[in-house]
Amino acid sequence: MKKYILALCLAGLLTVPLLGQAVSIDDLNLMVQQLSTQVSALSAYQVGAVTSSGTNITTTSPAPQSYSFPVLKQQTYSTLGRGLTSVMSVQNMSQLIAKTDSIISQLQVLRKQMSTSTLPIYTIKPTLISTDKRVESGDGPNDDTGIFTIKFKVLALGGPAYLSSVVAGNYIYVVDRSGVATSSNSIVATIQNNTDNNRTIVGNWKIESDKEETYTLTVRVPMGAGVGAGLYRTSLTGLKWGTSDSASLNKVYTGLNYRTDYLYLN
Repeated sequence: MKKYILALCLAGLLTVPLLGQAVSIDDLNLMVQQLSTQVSALSAYQVGAVTSSGTNITTTSPAPQSYSFPVLKQQTYSTLGRGLTSVMSVQNMSQLIAKTDSIISQLQVLRKQMSTSTLPIYTIKPTLISTDKRVESGDGPNDDTGIFTIKFKVLALGGPAYLSSVVAGNYIYVVDRSGVATSSNSIVATIQNNTDNNRTIVGNWKIESDKEETYTLTVRVPMGAGVGAGLYRTSLTGLKWGTSDSASLNKVYTGLNYRTDYLYLN
């Protein structure tokens, strides 16, 4: 696909800056829009002889009129095999329109494939497996510790993905008391890889392309400062990931909303 897009750019038929980049559905929409605009303009001015100068096309019939085609360059004509001349006949203009129409049709096919996810996508897909809660009761009043676990799996799509083995700054979770977020220095969270505990040099776990691994987030909520008696639960709402092994993962997956049930602590 990249080779095809490169050929279009070199031909001067596209101005989308795609070289060296992944092609998105928005890119394809812009390409179709650009080429469709060319066809409409060319069709409107194909009557009579047409002269070209730089990026301008001028009609001589029915009346002199100039139209600028910033994506139609001299290289376009030779690339399309029409020869390079200072005057384009009606026949050559029609051939150029037909060729551009053909390219639009092919781009529309690619756009449909991308919109139906038949082209590769580089992302991750988390899935909730289970949640659990339990209480560790102390000997006296107000000394319970709530232990909340959220087990989930992550699938790497389109390439390898990296997740951190450090919770702070990498996993977005919330402890709430009857719906009100609670924070305390005594709350401790850890993450465990249940599939493969081998870590990279910077402390990440690597998920191979099209493979999935299982993780467990454990949050301990002891009674104490900022944690009074009441109903508590833990929610995992997002996590950071990356396409390369870095201590600072630069992608964030949000909207998980993985929640445990409430647990009473006193």
